[in-house]
Amino acid sequence: MTGVDLNPMAIKLAGRYGKTQIGDALALAYPADSQDMITTFDLLEHLPDDAAALREWHRVLKNGGYLMVSVPAYQWLFGPHDRALSHYRRYTRPQLVALLRQAGFTIIMSSYLFMFTFPIFVLQRLLARGLQRGTGYNPAPPMINSLLILLGRLEAALIKSISLPFGSSVIVLARKI
Repeated sequence: MTGVDLNPMAIKLAGRYGKTQIGDALALAYPADSQDMITTFDLLEHLPDDAAALREWHRVLKNGGYLMVSVPAYQWLFGPHDRALSHYRRYTRPQLVALLRQAGFTIIMSSYLFMFTFPIFVLQRLLARGLQRGTGYNPAPPMINSLLILLGRLEAALIKSISLPFGSSVIVLARKI
C-alpha cells in the first residue's frame, strides 16, 4: 500500500506510517491495470476535473479492482469552509454514483455518512455563512468525542445493510469490471 499526495509536507507526515510518494491524482505513476484498490477520502472535490480523475483511477485499476471514494455532500452547503480548503464542489449521492458509472465503474455500495450529526453540521455551516466566518477546528471535549465515535460505529454497522438517506458526506465503493 502506498499513499500518494502532491504536498511534500503531507508525504513527510504520512511517511511515518507507511510507504508514500509524491504524485498527481490526475496522472498516477502506475501502469494501466496494475492496482487492486484505490481509496480516496475527501480528495475528488479538490480536483478541477473530477471526471478526468475517475477515468485515471479506472485506468490504473486491475479488472475486478475496487475504488472507495468519500466526498462532502450537498452543494447548497458550500461555503467559507469549502473555499478555505480549496474545494471546487460538493456532491449528492446520485451525482457521485452517476460520475462513477460514466467512468466505467460498477457500484457495489453507496451511502451518505454522518447522518446522526447532520442537523448540527447544517446549523453550524449556515450560522458560519450568515456570520461571514471562515473555517476552524476546535477539539471536542472527551465526552462529546466518545459520543461521536459511538455514533460513527452505529452508522458503520447500519451501512452494511442500508444506505443512509442523508449526511454531511457521501461514500461509494465501486468496482472495475
